[in-house]
Amino acid sequence: MTRRPNLFIKMLAILLSLISVTLLFYGLSYRKDIGVITSQIKTTDLNHLEFLTQQMDNNINQLAGSMYALQRDPTVRDYEQIRQLGHLIDPAQTIMTVLEKLSLQTSSSTWENRIVLYKPLSGETLGSDSSLSFDSSVLS
Repeated sequence: MTRRPNLFIKMLAILLSLISVTLLFYGLSYRKDIGVITSQIKTTDLNHLEFLTQQMDNNINQLAGSMYALQRDPTVRDYEQIRQLGHLIDPAQTIMTVLEKLSLQTSSSTWENRIVLYKPLSGETLGSDSSLSFDSSVLS
């Protein structure tokens, strides 16, 4: 004589099977959600890094353009040869104009920067900040 499961056992079996199926789907859903969130975070981080590199490239290009403009500036060229042209130009006025241009170039960038003009033959420096000096060993 076999014993038939009563109603309590049947209900308990159905309840446990529903709970186990629910937990299984919850676990799969949780794993999928974690994967989606992780990929979104990675994508966002990569986008931020790409934006940062673009900003850095733009700032570096701006600084390089500023230095190129300073190289071509006639007043800066006069400063380079101020000893030879001293009788034709006012040295103090030339130095003040160059300092003003260096200050403008320094303040036009969003990055903090310092610009120093160095004359290798005489060892003189002229910078946007008076406390700056130049180490000539960098050139060798």
